[in-house]
Order: sequence, then structure tokens, then C-alpha cells
Amino acid sequence: MSVYTRTGDKLTTGLITGRANKGSIRIDSYGTSDEALSYIGSLYSEMDDEKIKSQLETIMTLFFNMGADLANPYPTDAIPFFIIKSNTETIEKYIDEMEKQIPPLTSFIYPIGSPLACKANEIRALVRRCERKIVLLDSTIDNDEKFNKNILPLINRLSDYFFILYRYLNHVAKVEEKVVVFNK
Repeated sequence: MSVYTRTGDKLTTGLITGRANKGSIRIDSYGTSDEALSYIGSLYSEMDDEKIKSQLETIMTLFFNMGADLANPYPTDAIPFFIIKSNTETIEKYIDEMEKQIPPLTSFIYPIGSPLACKANEIRALVRRCERKIVLLDSTIDNDEKFNKNILPLINRLSDYFFILYRYLNHVAKVEEKVVVFNK
């Protein structure tokens, strides 16, 4: 099967159950999710820590599942939603494990540090953008379309995960956090 089908040449793209305009918030939501996924894959490729790599692999699977849910406005028994509440709990466990190993955060810090840590922080910002688009999608659902509400806490926790991963990677690399001093 060829990668091109020409069906998208008329500015629509395929959903799991139908087609949508390429400029729609639904497409923008899962497109941004896909963008985050590609950055996570890049971080994974540079990661030496096997435990973190395993976590990132789980997270990449969650992003694939989230993309499928976002592309499925009409779930059925045959094509259900994939993201479930326990996915968020898994991410919380990852966060808790890393937080035990880093000092508590007492102030805003500059987004600087080791290259891997900075990449994790870039992903955090991208996941936040993805979250904003998903929240917009949820608020604009029309007709009989459905939205998997389990995505909202998950995407929020994923940005938390990447912030803590950023701090953890700097800690492991022995990079000191630089506190922001606000002008008076």
C-alpha cells in the first residue's frame, strides 16, 4: 500500500469513523499529540537510562492510544476508546518515583541544563500546547460526537511528568537549578 492515497488532497483527512477537515480542532488536537510523540521518540533514542526508556515507551503507547481516541468521535464496542483512568495513575507513579530523588521545588527555575533535560522540558511545553488544544476540542464537541474524558487528567499529568523528568535528568547530570529572580 502506498503512503499517499490522494484522498487528503481535498483538505480532509480520515478519522477512525469518517472524514474531517484538516483544519478542524479535532485534527489539530491529535496532530499536536503526534508532534509530541515524535519528540518523545527523539528523547528515547538519546536516553541511556533503561528505566526511563521503559517509561517513555509506555508513554509513547499512551500517545498512540490518545491519538486514536481523539480521531474517534463515534466509539463503538468494536472501536472503543483506549485511554482509561489507570493510565493516569501509572504516570503518577513514575512522577512519585523521580520526585523522591530530587530536591523539593521552592521557586521558579530557568529552563536550562543538560541537553537531555532541556529536551524533556521542550516536550513538557509541547504537551501543554497539546493539552490546550484537547481542552478546546472537549469544549466544542457538537452533535452526537463523543470525547474520552480520561484524556484530560492524563495529558495534564504527562506535562507534569516531563517537568519532573527535566529536573530529574538535571539532578542526575549534577546540573544545579538556577532560580529565577524577579525584577522589582
